[in-house]
Amino acid sequence: MSRYLILPLCLVVGCSSSKITFDEDDTGTNNNASGDSQTDTNTTSETETDTTSETETETETETETQPPIGDCSHPFNPVDQPGWERNYISTFINDENGDDTAQTTEHSGSATYTSQGLAAYSTYEETSVNGAETWSGLIYHICDETGGTTLAMAEWNMYIDYPPMKDGMQVIMTASSPRVYLPDVSRIGSGDTWYFDYDLTALNSGQKGVPISIPVNGFYEELGMENIEVNGQSYYAWHIYSEYFMELTALGVFTNDYDAVADYWWVEGIGLVKEVHIDTRTNAIILAKELESTSGF
Repeated sequence: MSRYLILPLCLVVGCSSSKITFDEDDTGTNNNASGDSQTDTNTTSETETDTTSETETETETETETQPPIGDCSHPFNPVDQPGWERNYISTFINDENGDDTAQTTEHSGSATYTSQGLAAYSTYEETSVNGAETWSGLIYHICDETGGTTLAMAEWNMYIDYPPMKDGMQVIMTASSPRVYLPDVSRIGSGDTWYFDYDLTALNSGQKGVPISIPVNGFYEELGMENIEVNGQSYYAWHIYSEYFMELTALGVFTNDYDAVADYWWVEGIGLVKEVHIDTRTNAIILAKELESTSGF
């Protein structure tokens, strides 16, 4: 079976709030030219009641749509901040498309909820290969301030369209437990290693069908701060290394599992400036990104 068919799942392992509108209530217009005082009183009373009720409803609705994230903010990936954008020169399967043949854009989203009801920050990502859109959609980040500030991936909602697919598809991919990808800044230089083990469930939301679930496990390793040059720009970046494994044979249709290594470099106040994912079985670069430009930081 082609690796293209499993690529969305492999990528997520490695790699605005709704507008509120309200109906206007009739407040009982007085059509009596002489101006009936009782009708005016009722109209005023109804108007005050309706306005109060509408205000309460609006307040309750706005409260419900604002996730209880608080001021949770991670300095090495400011997903809580509005108005930013990052643009990358990318590589997508280099033995098929060549190096630096893709372009990736990431920009800020909003405080929201995942499909599982978890309070999260969303960000938007879009990647094109040789000018053709390959995937685009929302990534959901869980910000946790328990014992320091950490960021974890919880869900991906992506539209995916690349050969040999005949038609694009909207896929929701959910981790059974959020995967921490950035620890608290107090861990810089610690050399810490942390592990993840979860089931990744994927569902084509545009069609009826049974979702597939794949066991995923691996670890991250903190490698400290280092100087790095990306597209001619020097950065002092936080280097984090990862190895991960997807048990594709558990589905009963694949003959090989998928395992890969990845390196990430994060810069304070900007976020990700470089990442590289390598398929350890073929040594192909599955995905690589190098920051080209930013705005809004």
